[in-house]
Amino acid sequence: DQWKTVGTTATFTVVAGGTAPLAYQWFKDGISLPGQTADTLTIPTVQVGDAGPYSVEVSNILGVVRSTPATLHVLVPPIITSQPQSQTIRVGARVRQR
Repeated sequence: DQWKTVGTTATFTVVAGGTAPLAYQWFKDGISLPGQTADTLTIPTVQVGDAGPYSVEVSNILGVVRSTPATLHVLVPPIITSQPQSQTIRVGARVRQR
């Protein structure tokens, strides 16, 4: 598993053996990722939607084998969605919460 912050790079790599040539196909959530046919999968700018399980199929003329999934966990840094508001009150008065 990998834990990556939004905006960083995630890389998955597989090492496989067998009679050459070997072919690779990466999957996310069990769905084929078009054009991802190398032994390494790179997500250059991780986003929340990239979270999930990734696996790869390796094949040659003798068959196909799929890896166990590796999960990408995406971490989101904190953000302030509502700034604190200034208030003016008299001494001894209660502060209102908004």
